[in-house]
Amino acid sequence: MLWIKALHIVFVASWFAGLFYLPRIFVNMAMETNPDINERLLVMARKLYRFMTLLMIPALVLGLGTMAFLTRLMRSSLLEIVHLDYVRTAKAKGLSDDRIAWRHVLPNAILPMVTMLGLQFGTLLGGSVVIESVFSLPGIGRLAFESVVNRDLNTLLGIVFMSALLVITVNLIVDLLYAQLDPRIEGA
Repeated sequence: MLWIKALHIVFVASWFAGLFYLPRIFVNMAMETNPDINERLLVMARKLYRFMTLLMIPALVLGLGTMAFLTRLMRSSLLEIVHLDYVRTAKAKGLSDDRIAWRHVLPNAILPMVTMLGLQFGTLLGGSVVIESVFSLPGIGRLAFESVVNRDLNTLLGIVFMSALLVITVNLIVDLLYAQLDPRIEGA
């Protein structure tokens, strides 16, 4: 399962590269290809780059715990499924390791991760309250925190209602996705 580790490393490295360098590359390419580029487009690209670099640390703080948990869950799920009988049967039939991994192991190993990803969404939403307050970012989390401090119950009620609707929607999407990933589950 070395290829899974390599895929994970490539994914994380490409995410960081995209976060740091893509907006700057696009701005530089636009300036090189057309020196008379629209100034508004250039200003918007610079603002986008600044916005993405400012959000990097809060996104890492918010997502690293969940990413670590989901990575360990995926690893344990993969290790459990690799030793099941149908994987041994597929190896005995002579299927390639890639085909076994993509057709037999990964679809069954991803089910617990999809479930936990849906459950972790509420945790991420609650964590945004702390992250937005600590990093002084404007957002729903900070608005909720300020509503609690100022005892603005109407605003707080609206935020809780919208957050509950968002969590319910994400859980519905996860359930529908779960039914698509596992053909044994039939829609009711």
